[in-house]
Amino acid sequence: MARNFTRFLFTRAHRRSRPGAIRTAAALVLALCNTNCSGPSCGPDDEPTSVGFTIDAARIDYQTFTAGANNDCPAPDAPAGVVSLSIHAQQTGSGRPLTLCIPRPDLLESNRVLDVATMVDVVDVSAIDAACVYTLAPGTTSGGSIQVEGMCDDGTHPDGFRLTMDLAVQVRRDCAGTITTESAMVTGSASVAAEVL
Repeated sequence: MARNFTRFLFTRAHRRSRPGAIRTAAALVLALCNTNCSGPSCGPDDEPTSVGFTIDAARIDYQTFTAGANNDCPAPDAPAGVVSLSIHAQQTGSGRPLTLCIPRPDLLESNRVLDVATMVDVVDVSAIDAACVYTLAPGTTSGGSIQVEGMCDDGTHPDGFRLTMDLAVQVRRDCAGTITTESAMVTGSASVAAEVL
């Protein structure tokens, strides 16, 4: 609809052959484009959130994803004004935390895939099921990748963004006092809301 109206405006301006008419048409098109033309947009799409912690055959879901520029893991090479971004979520039902920290959130805005081992701090992975408690194993290195869509303002835009993650982590599994270190995955896609300061 906007495209057809744009063509109509410029056709009328051309027929009149007056610079003022052309300038008026151009101004109207610019105003329309601010709301109707395609381009970068902020915020997640309408796909549902589905992020889970998977170990063996069990899957535990996380919900309530939020992000805040808390400067918890500042990068020494960050440009002026770029503040590290912390992303928090909770296990459905228990509230146990999942926390990531992105030292350079500005790198995500170009849809770049970030390597978790070198560019993401996995701060906390915690979950519980009927038999065991899982926590991030200390002194271990996490792997995988993350990517975002619809991120603006380094993740602080009020419209939020969509986060897709594929994390490989080492967890400490405590099953009634029997403790082992196991490999687990945290995978899926979530709508992330900006924290209200």
